[in-house]
Amino acid sequence: DQAKMAEDATSPALKLDKKQEVGFISFFRSLGEKPKDTIRIFDRKDFYTVHGQDALFIADDYFRTRAVVRYLGSAAHADGGLPSVSLRRSLFESTVRDLLLNKRMKVEVWIAKAGSGSIFVKGKTASPGNVKSLEDDLFATADLDSNNVILAVRLSPTSQGRQLHAAAVDTTSFHLHLCSVEAEDEALTHFESLLVQTGARECLISGEVYSEGTPEAEISERA
Repeated sequence: DQAKMAEDATSPALKLDKKQEVGFISFFRSLGEKPKDTIRIFDRKDFYTVHGQDALFIADDYFRTRAVVRYLGSAAHADGGLPSVSLRRSLFESTVRDLLLNKRMKVEVWIAKAGSGSIFVKGKTASPGNVKSLEDDLFATADLDSNNVILAVRLSPTSQGRQLHAAAVDTTSFHLHLCSVEAEDEALTHFESLLVQTGARECLISGEVYSEGTPEAEISERA
């Protein structure tokens, strides 16, 4: 049940002495802003932690309760301390799988710097179309999703209109597929068909042609 899940998620608890706690809070806040679709996870060797807005997001979306949230620093601080949530390895695996494969978010795993309990370095990164760096962590107890395709597209003008150039790479099998077709209509039906056929988890669109509200942007977001 929810209470048991919360208990499992926060045990073992993150235990830092005062110096480590102050040092980590200072380090974490020095990282600054990150993209909203990216979650930072900190590897504590035996378990994992998330902090700040990421901790509140994980608590709300996966545990449906903020009872799992602990605060680093004095609660008397104006900001109430740094929100933190701990994850056992099994919960780390299932949560990150969902973040990458269903919510289509990016994940960063930070690893403690040698000899430090409060300073971390970015160790691994993964996106919906490229989970290679986290395969050993994520799929030790689950089958790897067979479709890990990244699609890159570019539109170029021609004398008769526009041409769609596409490259699809399967990051599991390392197969690369290329094609170019005429973009015959504004609805870009070829592009939509390509997205469906490849089942791409991530689509990279050339910045030269991409802008909010364009057909290619709307199709990729819908797909």
